[in-house]
Amino acid sequence: MSLSRRDSAKVNAGLLEVHHAGIDTAEVTEIARAMMNNGTPPRQAYEAAFDKFATHRPEFRAPLMRIGQLIDATDLPTLARYNVAMSRYIETGDYAEIEAVAPIVQQDLTTMAAETGDAGFAEMAGTVAVAEPQSAPTSNAAQEARPGHTPIGFQPSTVPNPDSQE
Repeated sequence: MSLSRRDSAKVNAGLLEVHHAGIDTAEVTEIARAMMNNGTPPRQAYEAAFDKFATHRPEFRAPLMRIGQLIDATDLPTLARYNVAMSRYIETGDYAEIEAVAPIVQQDLTTMAAETGDAGFAEMAGTVAVAEPQSAPTSNAAQEARPGHTPIGFQPSTVPNPDSQE
């Protein structure tokens, strides 16, 4: 079992939020990986891992929830653009991929702010692609010793389930 395209976007966007803050995404991915190794489905494993992360870092709870709401409200063509940009950034580290979709993300966040009345979406819109993320604490040796890890964390499957449309 793998993540749906929508769930994959939520996980990657959440990990990018953590990475962008300069925090090692292993705080999330190691918990999720351990849970998946024990048979927990990927979606539930990541939900639990992000929840635990937000318990220890409460300043991330609201932004991570808003990311999930944004992805849930996104139409499929836009979701595909988000996924491509995030996947390319994760694979290459080229921030231009994120900058290319930043105007779309900003517009979607502004729309969510107007529809929900949640000013937090408007605040997030003002910070999208303002600057490249801070470097997360990683080392090449640590990455090589952890197969399946990318600069922002563990990716159980970079290919979404082709049977799932969302």
